[in-house]
Amino acid sequence: REAMEKARAEMLQEGLWAGLIGYLTVALVMGLIDVVRGHSFFYTAAVLGGALFGSGGAVAVTPELVFPYNGVHLLAFLGLGLLLAFLVYEIELHLAIWYFVFFLVLCLFFVSLFVVNALGEAGGPGVSWVSVFVANSLAAVAMGWYIRSRHRGLWRTMRDRSDPEVEPPSAPG
Repeated sequence: REAMEKARAEMLQEGLWAGLIGYLTVALVMGLIDVVRGHSFFYTAAVLGGALFGSGGAVAVTPELVFPYNGVHLLAFLGLGLLLAFLVYEIELHLAIWYFVFFLVLCLFFVSLFVVNALGEAGGPGVSWVSVFVANSLAAVAMGWYIRSRHRGLWRTMRDRSDPEVEPPSAPG
């Protein structure tokens, strides 16, 4: 029971950190892209906040749009991080489901791109689909890197069992 509680606490911590890493990655990348394009660092957050909270069209960068959108954005990434940590925990228990989990994560990635792109179009011009793709791709890599760093043995096991040319390690003699 104690080991189970410890594993659950580690999974929760990993999920929250992964979500925070993903959120910060997207926020920083989108902010930098906005600055390079000559906008405010918070332009995309304001556009998406305007679309999400009903003031689509021309948008002024205001705290009333930026803060609520960032709150939703943070909660979405924390939830995604928790889901990712839970799925990795389940893969550790049932290795064969990693193919399904990979497909599920890939689908979630593209659905998130679609949703953010739809919000961007509803908010008016200025939110590039390419910038959303780049930011989300970098967030996925950053989150995956963090989770991988916490589960090195799992990745080795998956590689060894997936590659028919790798012989399983022999039992000590």
